[in-house]
Amino acid sequence: MKKIFLFSFINLLSIILYGNNDFFNLPLSNSLMLATDQSVISNKSFSLVSNPALMYDTDEIFTVEYNKIFYFAQTNYENFGISFGKKNKVGILINKFSSGKIEIRDIDGLPTDKTINYSLFSINTGIAATFELFNKKNIFGIGITESFVFDNLTAETNNFFTHLGLVYNFYNKNYIKLFRCGFVIKSINYSQYTTYHFGYLIKTGILSIINSYENKTEKENGKIKISLLFDIPVYNTNIAFGIGYCFSQNRDSNIATSGFNIKYKNFGFTYSYSFHELLGSINSIQINLEI
Repeated sequence: MKKIFLFSFINLLSIILYGNNDFFNLPLSNSLMLATDQSVISNKSFSLVSNPALMYDTDEIFTVEYNKIFYFAQTNYENFGISFGKKNKVGILINKFSSGKIEIRDIDGLPTDKTINYSLFSINTGIAATFELFNKKNIFGIGITESFVFDNLTAETNNFFTHLGLVYNFYNKNYIKLFRCGFVIKSINYSQYTTYHFGYLIKTGILSIINSYENKTEKENGKIKISLLFDIPVYNTNIAFGIGYCFSQNRDSNIATSGFNIKYKNFGFTYSYSFHELLGSINSIQINLEI
């Protein structure tokens, strides 16, 4: 019997971006607009899998969000999240990655007229707490998330993956309105998958400057991320535009990003577009409601 060769897009995607069996480390939400940063960019409930400490970064008690990312015609990544709490937050996030129909070829590379759908599914739960240091100008946050991943092909499950996030905010009324630094350790309980993110954000008026760094344990593929975010308040509406670029040590995986966000009262809509040198165009849409 001929051996069957299956080309799985999710394997290509995860290897290019972050490493095998680590799809919850893929950028989503506002991170896709801002150079894929996952250390200091607030993704509200989606911060569960970027920096869980940043779940607190909303004044509303309850948030519900939906995010869908399109890689190819049939390949998509869907995310649904909720968070609740005032000063301290609890969140639940569900992720599903679907490859669409993948053609199965034999060992010689010839079509077998068979297809298969490869998907990954994860449930993530986490908490975040904040503390005032000295005064309300200094805010320290800490968050932790547990992620459980299921693979539909092997019918096997990985163990729980633990992510730890820290953030420090200094608020000011002078030229620099906000200085933020953040640190995240992804998959802290599995050294072969552990990823580190560190970054800082400086907000001056309508402009935010973001710079961050990412790398995996024992991998020589560090990523330097630089992005700009412009916030323009208009009556009850806030419009934000973001651009960024991710410089990879492995130069064929550089990523250019852009997008915009419109928030009207408690409702928000975000569109992001990024271009990966190997994967091509990536589009993302997101809606969120805060109560």
